[in-house]
Amino acid sequence: MRSRSYLFALAAALALVVARAFVWVYYPHTDFDSDQAIVGLMAKHLAEGRAFPLFFYGQPYLLGVEAWIAAPVFLVTGATPVALKGTVLALNLVVAWLLLRELVRSTGLGAWTALACSVFVLLPPPITAAFLVRAVGMNIEPFLAVLLLWVTRRRPVLFGVVLAVGVLNREFTIYGLTALIAVEILDRSLFTRPALAARGLSLLVFAAAWDLIRVLTPYSSTHGPGTPPGILATGAGSLATVS
Repeated sequence: MRSRSYLFALAAALALVVARAFVWVYYPHTDFDSDQAIVGLMAKHLAEGRAFPLFFYGQPYLLGVEAWIAAPVFLVTGATPVALKGTVLALNLVVAWLLLRELVRSTGLGAWTALACSVFVLLPPPITAAFLVRAVGMNIEPFLAVLLLWVTRRRPVLFGVVLAVGVLNREFTIYGLTALIAVEILDRSLFTRPALAARGLSLLVFAAAWDLIRVLTPYSSTHGPGTPPGILATGAGSLATVS
């Protein structure tokens, strides 16, 4: 994994991601809308300690993973569109690294062959490239969640946590779970007592993590600073206090 060819291939993969995202990140006005601004506000309010958003403001779904990741960045750089999109770019880089690493480690492909297999993710068409660095809290995350499910497939506790966070963020994570189960059925690794016990533990952890997040939801800031908890249940409230 630490061979020179792997390091060069990894550098090439990361460079491709930065190159295809540069315009959208360095010149954020080329693709910035109100949804991305709301995620930025969520991160800003978290960084300032003014609010505790769990989900996208005004919605009972779309776990605010991006806002939580961007909040410490805002503490250092300030709340700017470049910092917000730069955080999403960092997630893209993690996806590129994990994808290349797991292709080499899990399949035995050579580094450059793995890079070639990754090009459809590393260098998509321009519009798709713009979508992958949109700070809307749900575009790059399913890619990351699926890769993390693969990485943690033999660590049932972490697997359950990743699955809960991934599904609450974006339901497409289920596709990755389905594919993983299909692989384990085809290679018959699922039909052993240790494997079934591990998946059972993952299911329990998933349920516990899911319930914990749902228990915290009524105490979160659903529409910004100063909005009462549980406001989503009544349908009341507005974004008037968000600034």
